[in-house]
Amino acid sequence: MAEASTNLAKYTGFKYGNILDDFSKEYNEFFTEAREKFGNEAKRRIVLGTYIRSASVREKYYYKALQIRRRIGERLKEAAGKGHIIMPTMPMLPPKISEANKLSPLQTYMVDILTVPANLTGLPHISFPTDYSNGLPIGTQVIGAPYEEYKLLDFVGEWEKGFKYRFAYNLGSL
Repeated sequence: MAEASTNLAKYTGFKYGNILDDFSKEYNEFFTEAREKFGNEAKRRIVLGTYIRSASVREKYYYKALQIRRRIGERLKEAAGKGHIIMPTMPMLPPKISEANKLSPLQTYMVDILTVPANLTGLPHISFPTDYSNGLPIGTQVIGAPYEEYKLLDFVGEWEKGFKYRFAYNLGSL
């Protein structure tokens, strides 16, 4: 959460995100309007991440989370040093966009939970479609050893040679 809050903070409307063109507003009004364009899950992650990094609970949550992150990174690096780590991108089949809007906050959070370890540890990783369900791609991710991105690209390149891409929907129907 702390990572999400700091990463999302850069989307101010000045340089990233939905660029705003009216700069005549007051500072707080400007940022409030820019943040209103975030989805509920992004807003939730910003608030929780900011809270976790706050001085009153930093010792209780943030520093412990950093220790856990370091341990996860060590274990993943050790495993990736022996070969690629292959796992699903999502713990569920992909929902249509119309169904995704109906997910609970917990379900929304869980959609990308399996991508968190690689993102937090900085290990190279790639996600790509390996099958389809109801016309929607099912993603698989591969995590590699540090500085061996080229091996991941080679691996996925070989996979793609035998994989038939098809997408049954136009985006407007999702």
